[in-house]
Amino acid sequence: MSSGFALGTLKRTSGAARQISRGGILTSSCSTLPHVGWATVTAVPRHPCPLRSSHLAVRRLLSARELLQRTSSSHSSPRHTIPLTQSRHTSTARTMAVGTVLVTGGTGYIGSFTSLALLEHGYDVVIVDNLYNSSKVALDRIELICGRRPDFYELDISDEKALDEVFQKHPAIDSVIHFAALKAVGESGEIPLEYYKVNVGGSIALMRSMERNNVTNIVFSSSATVYGDATRFENMIPIPEHCPREATNTYGRTKVIIEDVITDQVKAQRNKLEKAGKSPEAWNGALLRYFNPCGAHPTGIMGEDPQGVPFNLLPLLGQVATGEREKLLVFGDDYDSRDGTAIRDYIHVVDLARGHLAALNYVREKKPGVKAWNLGSGRGSTVFEIINAFSKVVGRDLAYEVKPRRQGDVLNLTAHPSLANEELNWKTELTMEKACEDLWRWVNNNPQGYRQEPPPELLAAVKTPKA
Repeated sequence: MSSGFALGTLKRTSGAARQISRGGILTSSCSTLPHVGWATVTAVPRHPCPLRSSHLAVRRLLSARELLQRTSSSHSSPRHTIPLTQSRHTSTARTMAVGTVLVTGGTGYIGSFTSLALLEHGYDVVIVDNLYNSSKVALDRIELICGRRPDFYELDISDEKALDEVFQKHPAIDSVIHFAALKAVGESGEIPLEYYKVNVGGSIALMRSMERNNVTNIVFSSSATVYGDATRFENMIPIPEHCPREATNTYGRTKVIIEDVITDQVKAQRNKLEKAGKSPEAWNGALLRYFNPCGAHPTGIMGEDPQGVPFNLLPLLGQVATGEREKLLVFGDDYDSRDGTAIRDYIHVVDLARGHLAALNYVREKKPGVKAWNLGSGRGSTVFEIINAFSKVVGRDLAYEVKPRRQGDVLNLTAHPSLANEELNWKTELTMEKACEDLWRWVNNNPQGYRQEPPPELLAAVKTPKA
């Protein structure tokens, strides 16, 4: 998905326990080498690591969280069990929620950071995710950081009945932030039908369930890949929202289709309401086209933890830095750029999460119909510049090898973020260098990601009350 795969196995308990199959997702695909337009890695042998759902790690994390709750009088949060394999955590000592949001793919990279931002700004959050490329441990880390825990259901968003049950269990949900999707550019060209089935089919199932349950606002995690090669047009770098969409790969084309599905559905529902003599403003959508998310939480206890080979440059560099990968493969040093490598706009995941929050607030308050915004810094960095910046943070040069560029790669994906700056009152605040620092803190202290406990000193820093 766009950073939190939420399409696969549904496990739920409603009466007798039952399990719904993955719906055709290839379980071996997570180990496929990535095709991300600029780099991949050569693997070296690695030692077995503990199971992702380490009971010891979870027990100790819960102990740390309970200590945090005992020392913070502002968060009292009893736990109780709810059907549908739901994990629920309710704060009894806080004001009424701003709203309740369903986050699909909410245990993934961007989804978990956005869920954290929502909780920190007064929203209640309900996450659905099939954990295809993510971990429930992200819920523990969210709670450690902010003292609140999202509701969680393990399900596949292509299962409309299961979605209906979640909406009915949480009638306060009025908005959805939709991350759930498969997201590997190279893999999408190898199994295109799977990508259309999961990404497009899952989104249609979600929209159908939203319509049945009168949930009328959606913020969609789209991608800058919808633009394709913007250099084919004059004056389109940095890329504005009015740049024609001509995706050059299957993944990008699924995003284009989903944008059109959302646009058509919002328009149809608004027309239906208008014909019925009702206000058409209830239905709204935000299409967020962002570029290259990177970084981790500054506490060092929460970050990107892909299963198998990651598909983004900085996580790949992180694995090279920790010795899990031998070297980075850079595809192409003959581009028309300042050093010959491709140019990308890198955005700190914390800034990106704030962008989703800002877009949600905008559609709930302004009711604009459907609007698209680029979320980016407007500053392009080459692959070599990223390698050098991360090497500087790590304190040594990281190995890489240049290979010929690959089909479908484009020169420049840099955002023109002025529309989001003006309309959403949002802009990036954290630099690419800061993203490198935060990522290194995460991978250096958590080389096995969520499959291990964070170092005690990092947990202690999270538990220490801020002055």
